[in-house]
Amino acid sequence: MRMKRPLAVGLFFIGPLVWCAEFGSNVPLMNFRLPWYDDAAGRVTAEVSGAEGKLIENGRAEITRLRLRALGPEGPDQVTLEITSPLAVVDSESRTASGPGQLRVKTPEFEIYGDDWTYDHNTRTAIIRRDVVATFSYDLGNLLP
Repeated sequence: MRMKRPLAVGLFFIGPLVWCAEFGSNVPLMNFRLPWYDDAAGRVTAEVSGAEGKLIENGRAEITRLRLRALGPEGPDQVTLEITSPLAVVDSESRTASGPGQLRVKTPEFEIYGDDWTYDHNTRTAIIRRDVVATFSYDLGNLLP
């Protein structure tokens, strides 16, 4: 299943890990939560969290218990998108992320999850290869007379 979502926030939260590596630290980030700020208004537009983030080689990082939340204009109480995965390998050069396990994408309109996934931030496309389940949350009105 392929999904496209025009979202300025991608899965490229490798920045702090690369920053640590540039200063000679191989210590992983543990139980981290990193906010993203809107450049114009200075409000938090998203946050990324994980149980552990560590560099595995140049430009690539492994993040366990990944959680990315995009926030609406009303702040942390208005989640417009949530992406979770037990394990993600992020490549900052190719701007891709992937994982062998489950990826779950949830918005107020739908929820999609499945296994063996790749996200390409260049095209903002997620490909879920196995066991895909999609649930759509639309009001169908009164179907029975």
